[in-house]
Amino acid sequence: MNIRWRNVPLPEPYLIALAAGAVLQAAVPWLLPVPSVVMLPAGVLLVAIGLGLIAWAVRAAQEVEVARPSALITHGPYARSRNPMYLGWTGLALGIALLVGSVWMALAVASAWIYLHAVTIPAEEASLRGAFGDAYRAYSQRVRRWL
Repeated sequence: MNIRWRNVPLPEPYLIALAAGAVLQAAVPWLLPVPSVVMLPAGVLLVAIGLGLIAWAVRAAQEVEVARPSALITHGPYARSRNPMYLGWTGLALGIALLVGSVWMALAVASAWIYLHAVTIPAEEASLRGAFGDAYRAYSQRVRRWL
């Protein structure tokens, strides 16, 4: 198996969100009003699912450079979501927020998701439409953006 590690993009919006949430949590603690008996298993589950989805997406994309694709990736998790890596990063970041139990982190992760959904992904989709035309349009009709 030849994994292209450059195909594992750093999720800058989520890294910034987690850092900002951690700073806010340290400055003004605000804990989620959920018992740890619920939050900890949910957080572990989201982290595990997120990491698994990221790994599956990286494996499916091993033949294509994700930053400059020469072909559409439509198999593996890409057959069910047009953005499985972002979906995985979302689960991972939200799981971390739950494990820490921070409202600030959860709000920051939600803000990062909104940014990705409103800015990053539409720009990437426009680029893919330009590069792959009707093939991408047909793919986006078949496969949902998230789930």
